[in-house]
Amino acid sequence: MNKISKPIRFGYWALTGLALLLFISGMLLPGLNAQTTGVPTLTWNQTQIPNWGEITFGSLPPISQGGRLIVSPDLLQQSEYDPYREWQVGTPIAQVLTLGDFRQSLRIQEKNLGEIAPRSNLNLQEVTLAQFGAIRLQTLKSLVSAVPDLAKFPLSQIPPVYDLLVSELRSDNENLNLGLAQGYSAQLVSYVASDVNGQVGFDPEQPFGEFLLNSPHLDSLSLSSLPLENYNIQDIPNLALTTLGNLNNWEAVTIADVPGLSSVPLNELSPNGIQAAGPMIATVDIALGPQEKNRRNTVSGSDVEGFNVPCESECAHIELAGNPAVHGKQWISGKYQQVRGGHGPLATVNGGMEPTGRFLFGETGEWPFKVVLWDVSEKDGTAELTLFFRVCMAELGCTPYFMGPVPLMTVNERDSVLLGQLLPALSVSSGVGSGSLSVSGEFSAPTNEMLANPSVQSWLPTPTKSCDRTYQGVVMDALGTAFSQVVQSSAAIDSQSCRSGECVERVGPYRMPANHPSLKQAIAAHGGGADLGNPEAGLSTAVFDSAFLETAMGLIERSASQIDPVTVRPFSGDRLIERVAQLYFAGAAIPIDSLAVDSFGNTVADHSTRVAAGYRSAYQQMNCRS
Repeated sequence: MNKISKPIRFGYWALTGLALLLFISGMLLPGLNAQTTGVPTLTWNQTQIPNWGEITFGSLPPISQGGRLIVSPDLLQQSEYDPYREWQVGTPIAQVLTLGDFRQSLRIQEKNLGEIAPRSNLNLQEVTLAQFGAIRLQTLKSLVSAVPDLAKFPLSQIPPVYDLLVSELRSDNENLNLGLAQGYSAQLVSYVASDVNGQVGFDPEQPFGEFLLNSPHLDSLSLSSLPLENYNIQDIPNLALTTLGNLNNWEAVTIADVPGLSSVPLNELSPNGIQAAGPMIATVDIALGPQEKNRRNTVSGSDVEGFNVPCESECAHIELAGNPAVHGKQWISGKYQQVRGGHGPLATVNGGMEPTGRFLFGETGEWPFKVVLWDVSEKDGTAELTLFFRVCMAELGCTPYFMGPVPLMTVNERDSVLLGQLLPALSVSSGVGSGSLSVSGEFSAPTNEMLANPSVQSWLPTPTKSCDRTYQGVVMDALGTAFSQVVQSSAAIDSQSCRSGECVERVGPYRMPANHPSLKQAIAAHGGGADLGNPEAGLSTAVFDSAFLETAMGLIERSASQIDPVTVRPFSGDRLIERVAQLYFAGAAIPIDSLAVDSFGNTVADHSTRVAAGYRSAYQQMNCRS
């Protein structure tokens, strides 16, 4: 055997050792990017997220779990169409979802085929009417109403309409209007010159709109009786320019039945693009399987139950780290935990339940889909993110997000993961002792600790007041009691309100800034000239009550005009009280349910829930009746 020289042996073992080192290092180093199921991704804030500029409905993986949607007969009586649909494992999602499902989110109904075609490299001359599912749902009346200027075109220039009329109105037919049940009598395609008025029973050169005006009994003739595969899109002039939402029963048309739509990137379908709902990023610390129980520090749930829904059993989840705001919190798998979802009458579908999860993309209340953690492998340290969709109807609201799962991407332990909106995207300043949130508004946010002053007790309104003083359903005396009790009992509230470097005293039982317009007006009305920092200096409780009530009524009006992301309706009930408190404590610019903290570590949301609880307590003590 030939001997190997020392230099060669050294090089061999050096390369072998290096390869082994790289192999081991590859196993030990944290994963930098999430694995995907073929879905394109991009790096956003050093985190891999789906690239909605390349993802289309057609490129999304198929549904991995079968299901169906059945709406009860009593609900169908309130709708123009039956939204029934059924899907199997492997069904493309584009064959299940309809335009109506995205009426408020992507608003696809605002587009037309002319806009869709270039985005999907589609030649409309090669697209037949049979490929455009909406055409089967049109009558002559709906068609002439939807298509721009179609009423002005002669019948002979609209081959499908002309042929439909020829098949129904030939003079050799005993009945000039045979009706839909008679069916299509011949495969005519376009105007035949030999057919003159006497043979077809109408003037081919008469404008379409004028013809229907003189023949209203033909309004309901349906294009579905034609061999639509024999015509292309351009055989109906201006059909490519027709806004989809103007077509009859557009809500029932599936994504797959709109030519080219399945090939348009989702980012181009949405008016504002598919954007991250918030900037919150965390690290996947550990993946744990369904043997986990009693997990209560969660960040998952629904827009009905909120996003801190506890899990009792089968709590497969990923535990989060890397961000102090979510350190130790759990995102629970929706494969095992269901939460309440949906809005309106359709909320009863699927038993009113949907997988727990988060809304990471879109706008509040108009989420096109829900992101759900699905399969979690403790052994492999991985977790699968999936999409779930819902059905929406104008008259009936929206079902829970139960249509899925559609596989999206897989995250590994030590990957970063997007959480969306958890904390508001605003800066929080310590204010150099001011304790104020750095948000704009009508006045600076108090930091919710009342100075230890025994004389404050005498300012507090008593809960034995009248239930008759109400504004938009809110008992004002109960509201005043709740606010005064919260600011009295809170752990930290400054004696001053500071904004833009200027500080003023907080005064009275509601700790309002002394220069607040309502308080100034109330003071002026009661004589003025008092030392605002001294409650003993001639200011009665009525002064502060009046200023607070005026302020509160303005905040109630503003809050009632906003949409609650939890109910997707205007704020009402306890949620109205919470929103009023949020605006009161943090100003007009504060995001809904903000978790922004002040210099004492208190959040706006915390104080708002305390006010709502105090309101309920005062309401009950006053024996008010709704």
